[in-house]
Amino acid sequence: MSISFMFLSILRKTGYALSLLGLALACKPGGDTVTPPEPIMPGEPTAVGKPLGAAISKTIGPAGGTLSSADGSMTLRFPAGALTQETLITAQPVENTAFGGAGVGYEFSPHGTQFKKPVTLSWTYKDEDLQGSSPHALGIAYQDEKGIWQGRTNLVVIANQHRVVAPLYHFSRYSFYENYWLEPLAKNLAPKQTVELKVFYQRNHAQEGGTGAEVDTTDYTIPGDPISSHLIPLASKVQLLKADQVKNWQVNGLDVFGKIDSPTGFLSNHEGKSVLYKAPAKAPEANPVAVSVEVITPGKGKLLLISNLTIEADNELYIGGTKQDQVYVEAGVTKGALVLYMTTKPRDNSNQAGVLIQITGIQGPGSYNLTKENKDILNVRGTDHDLTGYSWRYYSEMKNEVFGPGNITISDYNVQDQTVAGSFSATLHHYNSETKKYKSLQVAGKFRTGGGG
Repeated sequence: MSISFMFLSILRKTGYALSLLGLALACKPGGDTVTPPEPIMPGEPTAVGKPLGAAISKTIGPAGGTLSSADGSMTLRFPAGALTQETLITAQPVENTAFGGAGVGYEFSPHGTQFKKPVTLSWTYKDEDLQGSSPHALGIAYQDEKGIWQGRTNLVVIANQHRVVAPLYHFSRYSFYENYWLEPLAKNLAPKQTVELKVFYQRNHAQEGGTGAEVDTTDYTIPGDPISSHLIPLASKVQLLKADQVKNWQVNGLDVFGKIDSPTGFLSNHEGKSVLYKAPAKAPEANPVAVSVEVITPGKGKLLLISNLTIEADNELYIGGTKQDQVYVEAGVTKGALVLYMTTKPRDNSNQAGVLIQITGIQGPGSYNLTKENKDILNVRGTDHDLTGYSWRYYSEMKNEVFGPGNITISDYNVQDQTVAGSFSATLHHYNSETKKYKSLQVAGKFRTGGGG
């Protein structure tokens, strides 16, 4: 660890001196204008990730060996001579708390163990581990004693195997992280809804890229040492890429700018670093829709970033167990209050079949049971096709207050985008205190509304 910290100290001082030199050159009278490099921000500590599942252990000595997870997604390979004595090696999966973290992290022990030769970490990633990013945008970082993630990019991607290979010079908590990504990484949209997509990068990413190290795909050996690894302290602050670093926005591999009749949606308001996507009028035959963009990065060439957008089917409404042929949805989405109408025809001032849901105190996604505990924040009413009104609670003939049962789940609640999505299922009640007649109404549905009209 001391070598790494010594290197970081040298790096910070050198970077500071270079920044001053760059400024001096930029201000030199009559000289060429030199743009000073973007300053490295101080690293920011994060919490230590909690253990995920069981640890694995194996004794490995000077002759070398391997330690692999049960599913084969993680392998540590020790070359001969990496260790000087028989050592019990342990790998504990942990939460990945690195900024831009991809996949799970690992706590390798004995903590702080230094190697005579680099040990190779091989990680097989899943597509969902890199949502919105690319394997070629990955770095690897370890968490130091202050909780700061020290990142570097001298790793090798074997894309056809969905595998990343990186050298380890000592044991600590390690995680992979993304240097570039597309936001949103993934999102569910209603038909005709609009979303803005932007390309961001880890501000403290080493702009010179990786070391260009070679990899032997047989034994996964990567030559290198900590001095050539360009350690960068990771920070939470990210930055939008410049327009000239982004090109070729596409939907499912096609150029659909301004093509409003595209069955997969179209792009508009192209500014290079960001774009607007509008979903089609109805859900496409295949979901999700992939919006992609090429990013030109120093030292890494072109990166293809992808955001997966799922265009959900039209809203559904069931009244008395029967699915309604037509559904119209209106929603008032404000901070602290939701009013949602689902009706079988455009809502007017007359009574009509449908469901009204009101929630006060709402701040975001959540689940609400139709119980006494939510008496002060919920209001759920319904109307059948005979225009009889029903409520989620009533007083029975025995003067007992009856609630539901039922549940409302809000999966998306965005005041800025005026978007709300979710589902509900409930038993509603109608009781005539004069005739003593009671009947119930089963209602259910799913909804997503917001964005474009």
